[in-house]
Amino acid sequence: MKKETIIALLHGPDQPGLVAKASSWIFDRGSNIDHADQHKDPEANIFFQRVEWVPSGNPKEEAAAFKTFAETSLKMNAQVVLNTKKPKVALFVSKIDHCFHDIILRFKANEMSGELACIISNHKALEKAAETYGIPFYHTPFEN
Repeated sequence: MKKETIIALLHGPDQPGLVAKASSWIFDRGSNIDHADQHKDPEANIFFQRVEWVPSGNPKEEAAAFKTFAETSLKMNAQVVLNTKKPKVALFVSKIDHCFHDIILRFKANEMSGELACIISNHKALEKAAETYGIPFYHTPFEN
């Protein structure tokens, strides 16, 4: 079974020490970072960070505490979630089915994270196949 982790997405004005402050907060709680990425948009002076870690205590409480820390102490916009939270996903398709089947089977095999909630298409070609998988299909015709 995959271990429960916390994933934080931060963005806001760049300032010195953001990476050190975020990683120190995690370390000070006895938690361990599994993965971290950061990037700065130099033209807009916006700092972006994604950090994922294994919590040392209650995951929900630690996630909520980090969100508060990021927003108040770091002055960053923060989205913090547990990796066990599965987002709902809509699959947009057209007429060709090879990627359609591959993606659905990857969701069913838990190779892709999330709940495949529906299929949206500008053609009805894959409607029956969607019914076979038990996934709601929505046809949205598009004309130039």
